[in-house]
Amino acid sequence: MFSMGALISGTVLSWHLHIRGSAGQEYNHKWDTSGNYAYPGQVTPANYANFDARYYTKTLSDSRYYTKAQSDAGYQAKGNYVTGVRFGASAEYQERGNSERMTGGAMTSFADRGSSNYWIRLRPLQYQINGGSWVTAAYS
Repeated sequence: MFSMGALISGTVLSWHLHIRGSAGQEYNHKWDTSGNYAYPGQVTPANYANFDARYYTKTLSDSRYYTKAQSDAGYQAKGNYVTGVRFGASAEYQERGNSERMTGGAMTSFADRGSSNYWIRLRPLQYQINGGSWVTAAYS
């Protein structure tokens, strides 16, 4: 037994096909004016010729990606790159002059407590190349 027809619910228009078996099982198919189709089961085409031509297969999709080995071989670092930056051990100075106390050092603390000297803490800037040894920065 089946019935079909249009249903208007407020401003929504849809078309239904209702199927009922003799054992009481029911299926309701619904199409709406937005192009949506609701089906209570799985859609299985009888002929996949048109279907397959429009979609990628998993094999085709997977063939378009690099493997990790291909990526590593093609994009390994081709030079020296900074892989780490840090401050070294601190050194403290108390003076009121223009002398340079540490080549490549960065001031991390400063105090002027009213005496004749400033109190300064310097730390050398260090960097690491490609994960190797730490090098203290200097300038010329």
